[in-house]
Amino acid sequence: MRYCWLLTACLWACTGVRAQTAGEAGEKSGNPLFKGWYADPEGVVFGDEYWIYPTYSALYEDQTFFDAFSSKDLVHWQKHPRVLTTEHVTWVKRAMWAPAILQAHGKYYLFFAGNDIHENEVGGIGVAVADSPAGPFRDALGKPLIDRIVNGAQPIDQFVFRDDDGTYYMYYGGWGHCNMVRLAPDLLSVVPFDDGTIYREVTPKGYTEGPFMFKRQGKYYFMWSEGGWGGPDYRVAYAIADSPFGPFERIGTILEQDPEVATSAGHHSLIQVPGKDEWYIVYHRRPLTETGRDSRATCIDRLWFDADGRIKPVRMTFEGVGARPIAPQGEYFNPVVNQSLPDPTIIRGDDGCFYLYATESIRNVPIFRSRNLVDWEFIGTAFTDRTRPTFEPKGRVWAPDINRIGDKYVLYYSMSRWGGEWTCGIGVAVAERPEGPFEDLGKLFRSNEIGIQNCIDPFYIEDGGKKYLFWGSFHGLYGAQLAADGLSLDPDAQPVRIAGDAYEATYIHKRGKYYYLFASTGSCCEGLKSTYATVVGRSESLFGPYTDRQGRPMLENHHEMLIHGNPDFVGPGHNSEIVTDDKGRDWIFYHAVSRADPRGRVLMADRVDWTGGWPRVEGSSPSLRAKVPQFRK
Repeated sequence: MRYCWLLTACLWACTGVRAQTAGEAGEKSGNPLFKGWYADPEGVVFGDEYWIYPTYSALYEDQTFFDAFSSKDLVHWQKHPRVLTTEHVTWVKRAMWAPAILQAHGKYYLFFAGNDIHENEVGGIGVAVADSPAGPFRDALGKPLIDRIVNGAQPIDQFVFRDDDGTYYMYYGGWGHCNMVRLAPDLLSVVPFDDGTIYREVTPKGYTEGPFMFKRQGKYYFMWSEGGWGGPDYRVAYAIADSPFGPFERIGTILEQDPEVATSAGHHSLIQVPGKDEWYIVYHRRPLTETGRDSRATCIDRLWFDADGRIKPVRMTFEGVGARPIAPQGEYFNPVVNQSLPDPTIIRGDDGCFYLYATESIRNVPIFRSRNLVDWEFIGTAFTDRTRPTFEPKGRVWAPDINRIGDKYVLYYSMSRWGGEWTCGIGVAVAERPEGPFEDLGKLFRSNEIGIQNCIDPFYIEDGGKKYLFWGSFHGLYGAQLAADGLSLDPDAQPVRIAGDAYEATYIHKRGKYYYLFASTGSCCEGLKSTYATVVGRSESLFGPYTDRQGRPMLENHHEMLIHGNPDFVGPGHNSEIVTDDKGRDWIFYHAVSRADPRGRVLMADRVDWTGGWPRVEGSSPSLRAKVPQFRK
């Protein structure tokens, strides 16, 4: 038997921030999240506060109460002792565990499992109610809400899921059986399903205990723990269905013991960062130095989905995600998307939303959407496996550039493979809407067709009523005029070189009388060894000459530094278009590698100021925390 549930709302970890675990200041927060043996926590957001309700796991005999912990920033926690005790639940004679809480009807409902006489006799699932998340909670019924074993499903390990239509379902059960029931709107009784049955069995293959349900992009994800809760092989598995009733067929395991970190990892839940497609798994695990079955500690780590919606295996860490607080109102933290989104490009659609595209770390070119340039959600891909470009065999789609030309959204893109500097090229696709679907029109040209090595990183600009495309990567930056529709090179145009061989990732911004050439220099893709940096020069003509402040030409690899690495991020480069908010302030997006978690190149955002006719990012390096862009309601 085990006790559990944890659903916490949290953001990612980052080095360099001091934190406080429960009741202990000045300590950097990581995994375990709290000191002491706390298992099966349930975490929720109530207003502007985050709350965690765990099982006290030190000794079974002591499981007669629930503590709660609250936080404004997920780093500094306040303990609220004994929000519910067995003194206020008359039918529980021995122990309580697996709290699960939600807010409804202006009150707080705490569901829990309890034993009535001894360890092997389960009393059932109860519900207590309070006017405050800090309690005191009082038993609402004087008896269990569910008090019998039905079809082998012990009344333990409950989780309450609210579907989009407002219906509440409870999933519960242990020892290899899981049932679901429908709760009344007041959450204090069970109501029959439409066919008159009281419960439905939803047990997937491999299920042991600890059901958890969530919904993402129209799909229902059913998760559970399997293996023995007291042993090292405890683990988390999942299934996906089109209905909260299933059928749930096991897809695979996503969290299990790591011989270098911890064992017995399970009885989990997930949290989604509000407004973002960012997810975390919260669970308990046993440190390698501990052998007692009750020595379980609350931990949290990042959870990722692939482009098909499958959950990727979770990497357990010691850092966790609690080392950095949530940004105060009106501020944000970098990265704005803690996911690999290299080479970003952004456009504002007719709906007022911003759409971001990136090199396909997510296959087929990911598309993210935001209303405020800070909170981004993944909405799909520009292509599918059927519609993706094919002119470079085994190539990937790199460095897209999105534009509005006439009534179409036009996406220029590179297609290449590592080492394919003469076969790579630039193509174009079009769509009616920024979210696609995009129709690939094929290549504009390849390197071996125009005699310029490594033709990637396209950038489109209109100037003087004409359309131009710029490109290049460490063999010179080039530009040429396009045809009137922007979908091919002008047959009479000849490429013109505008910068030397130290650069790639062209972006040109017109401000006042100057054209500003932004580019990246150094190595982009070597993890923490990356030397990438963002640089700039300027000219009074679109095709140059571009120079630094001293008038030295970018054709000879002279430039001004805009963004370089710092102790928190390395390799900041390949910037997007400059985006202006409703207060007239400029913002630039780019990728970088986080020293806290160097997997992938995450999305960064920073303010651009203009001083003495030159762009400037504060500190000439990525920020950790900044003021959010300003937009009209």
